[in-house]
Amino acid sequence: MQLPQQQAIAQNLMQRLEKGHQWLREAPPVLQRAFQHLYLPGLVHYFRLEIKHNPVVFNTLTYDLLTQIRGGVSQTNEELQPIRTRLDEGVDTFIASCQGLEEQFNQFLNTLKGTPPVPADFATFIEEKPQEFFGREFVFEAIQQFCQNQANGYFIVEREFNT
Repeated sequence: MQLPQQQAIAQNLMQRLEKGHQWLREAPPVLQRAFQHLYLPGLVHYFRLEIKHNPVVFNTLTYDLLTQIRGGVSQTNEELQPIRTRLDEGVDTFIASCQGLEEQFNQFLNTLKGTPPVPADFATFIEEKPQEFFGREFVFEAIQQFCQNQANGYFIVEREFNT
């Protein structure tokens, strides 16, 4: 009884022989079955022994396999080359589009640093009202510190009545 691996090898070998030999394709089914079930298993067994014990056969098969693999790899490299080229072009385009971006970003940060932390419509109100107060610098310092340290929120000013 053949192992599954030997059966697969025999089947593959039979298909290759049928492609290359017209007499085998045109042979009566009885002859095809005899060839496939009697001759091929012995041939596969003999071939496996030759590979195992004959370094010339082993080296030849190894060379053939490596040549096939190398051919497949070079074909794959040829197919991948246009993709690599397009990727390189895309990366170059992206890098070119980023030129000057750092400078624009730094300008934006500098603009933000000069922007008061309060909405623009309250800025005028905040600037005008403190001018009417005297001697309460600590209140204005607390408000200024709150605005610098908080991105949003409420600042509640409480005072006693009539002060």
